[in-house]
Amino acid sequence: MILSSLNEAKYKLLDLAKKPGNKAILTHTNPDADGVCAAFALKEILKNYDIRIDIVLETLLSDKYPIPDCNNEIKLYSPDLKYSTLIILDCHEKERVGQCTSLFNGADRIMAIDHHIAGAISSKITYFIDPGYVSVGAILYQMFRKELKSYPQSSLQYIATAVYGSIINDTDNFINSNVDQMTFEICAELMQYNIDPGRITETILACKTVAEVKFTGEVLSTLKTCCNGRVLFLHSTIKMLEKNGLDPETNSKMTKWVKGIKGVELIIFFQEEKDQVKLSLRSKSIDVNMIATKFGGGGHVKASGCTIKGNLEDVKSLLLTEISTFFSN
Repeated sequence: MILSSLNEAKYKLLDLAKKPGNKAILTHTNPDADGVCAAFALKEILKNYDIRIDIVLETLLSDKYPIPDCNNEIKLYSPDLKYSTLIILDCHEKERVGQCTSLFNGADRIMAIDHHIAGAISSKITYFIDPGYVSVGAILYQMFRKELKSYPQSSLQYIATAVYGSIINDTDNFINSNVDQMTFEICAELMQYNIDPGRITETILACKTVAEVKFTGEVLSTLKTCCNGRVLFLHSTIKMLEKNGLDPETNSKMTKWVKGIKGVELIIFFQEEKDQVKLSLRSKSIDVNMIATKFGGGGHVKASGCTIKGNLEDVKSLLLTEISTFFSN
């Protein structure tokens, strides 16, 4: 079932959340601050309806989230977990939730709320998908905008902080092309709930260790161009991460360091993982979702990703051959 209106989605979400049985919020594997912050916002919103719900993630979170003691608020995935109701945020394809896919087997009710371009749809899932929203946190804010004013002040500040974090993440501090009038209107409203925008932005985007800065330098040193300078690509390796004592989450937002380079129309960031390579594609003028979809991924028109089985050099060769053909047309 695909829901077409925000109001319809809100009532369906509440209806599912009020059903008997255990309930959980999921997001995509290797989550970012939109999926994570939106999950915390929704958990707090439902608490105001006396609804208890778990946030289930594959791994513990780093300290790059503006939610205090956030790891005390999550459950780590285990195959023994069972839930009757699942709410999926910031993705809608079953395959993108990683290990948590197994939780679908015992679930009677599943709803996905997303702002990425619609991909594979299942008849067993209820969907609200609207790429017009800058983040899933923004969707939840608009969904419960009227009700928020009746929540306790501490709850309001918590939700507003989480929503602002989701927006900061998915706009890269308002420099991405997805920023629109609604983005600023929501952020202006969030300010009335005593959030600290500077702290939130610094926590998500600017708090880096010396090792992370050194790693960034190594990744940037791999930068190359092709197609007469119109395509820029760079990569990270498992060895780079291990040498600096870092985990794959460090790759998040790496493309921001090469945005705005003169003459570049497409950025591709290759991230080596075990037996596969994760890709991030960014462009202001090219539909990168079309490229990502061809390799089983997806996302937005100007920011998408996919994961391809194989080693780094083979995957780079495959993608760059595909891109060269694209640019020669």
